[in-house]
Amino acid sequence: MLLSLFFIYNNALRYFNFSPSGYTDYLQLRPFAGVLIVHIISGMIALLAGPLQFIAAIRKKHVKFHRTIGRIYMGCILVGGTSGLYLAIAHAILTVHYVTFGAGLAGLAIAWLLTSGMGLNAVRNRNFIQHREWMIRSYTVTCAFTTFRFLFGIIEKVIPINEIDALNICSWASWALPLLIVEAVLQSKKTTPVMSRTAITNYNELIQ
Repeated sequence: MLLSLFFIYNNALRYFNFSPSGYTDYLQLRPFAGVLIVHIISGMIALLAGPLQFIAAIRKKHVKFHRTIGRIYMGCILVGGTSGLYLAIAHAILTVHYVTFGAGLAGLAIAWLLTSGMGLNAVRNRNFIQHREWMIRSYTVTCAFTTFRFLFGIIEKVIPINEIDALNICSWASWALPLLIVEAVLQSKKTTPVMSRTAITNYNELIQ
């Protein structure tokens, strides 16, 4: 979260300056400034609200607070995800014609909305285990902005490729790669006990 706040300060806050200097590198973004600001603000709130959902003391002892923060988080993702999807299509794909880059950002927005929506559906059905897992996935996607900037900084310094190629890689890797790692961790916790019970059953059948 601290890294995310650093990248927001370093890379995102400049867009709150609506003068041409604030959009020097991406002048095509100026017509989309309003939507971009909404996207940044909603993402920042979700970024700050997310960790509070994983604190067991708050979740168990302050249920109303947990639910309130959860509603704020979900609302911000609905706004941030839809605005992000709009920017990916209207700006990245249709305006500057960065199709691969825009498709990656569109995938990010869809993954953000989908993982959060599944988490909301799970808690409505009182499936708290599934809810927790989906919210872990959701917050992983929420942190994609940080992952994007981190990966881009590494690629830019290590691999001699064009900026657009680096952007294309990061637009997909910033959310797909962390989700893959998180999914492997979540599923490994489920498979290990099952494998152990199966091994014990097979062993008992063998010795009988």
